[in-house]
Amino acid sequence: MTKKIILILFAIFFLIPYFWMGYLSFKPESVIVEIIPTFDDLTFENYEFMFGVRHFYRWLFNALYISIMGVILSVSSATMAGYVLAKKKFPGSQFIFYAMLASMAIPGNTVLIPKFLMMKNLGLINTYPSMYIMCISGIFGIFLMKQAMKTIPNEIIESGMIDGASELQIFWYLVIPMVRPVIIAIALFTFVGTYGGYYWQMLMTRSEVMRTLPLAIEFFKGERQPRIQLTMAAAMIASLPLMIVFVLCYKYFIEGPTMGAVKG
Repeated sequence: MTKKIILILFAIFFLIPYFWMGYLSFKPESVIVEIIPTFDDLTFENYEFMFGVRHFYRWLFNALYISIMGVILSVSSATMAGYVLAKKKFPGSQFIFYAMLASMAIPGNTVLIPKFLMMKNLGLINTYPSMYIMCISGIFGIFLMKQAMKTIPNEIIESGMIDGASELQIFWYLVIPMVRPVIIAIALFTFVGTYGGYYWQMLMTRSEVMRTLPLAIEFFKGERQPRIQLTMAAAMIASLPLMIVFVLCYKYFIEGPTMGAVKG
């Protein structure tokens, strides 16, 4: 009982900023700061203004589109690479795997300039692919997938070969269903990371129409006087897709990363 009470208190503590953000998003602009919440002047005018902003729906579409494309690339590359590294033996496989793990120790900011120059040389600046194509090299997802696929008995794959199944059929019909929790966990990690990739999106976009909603929140802050209520309303809308995805996938969010931790 004591542990549950502590967990509930921690949950309330971490949810207070989110609830306060939602509360401020319904307050009129005339109210700057409040210590004690009051609910007699709540209004939808901030949301009405925000939905009327030019390109708002385009910004929302951009954020969702690049996140979904990032998920597709990340899951595809992680499942295929994980399967090869876990079930196929070839010269240099261990070296490749450990080299990939070592690359996870490199801070992400140190490779921003090389990635930016790569996108510039490919002519992808201010395009959709530039904002999600890097998801194809998700080392963490490949690591999770390899560890999960190592737990699949080789006898299952061999039985598929005996039955005359092709490599693609074994991969799709036998292996993929057994690692579905890990796939969903990787998809969730990628969606959250791509959707909130503020700095990379800022580097890759040049025109206003190519902004994503998290990036466009700066638009609602105002140049001289902070527009707190509008910013909070924009942040609430921007956070809704993440909340919905997490609620739908929270079971796999916990189960997936631990699937390959214990050999069955």
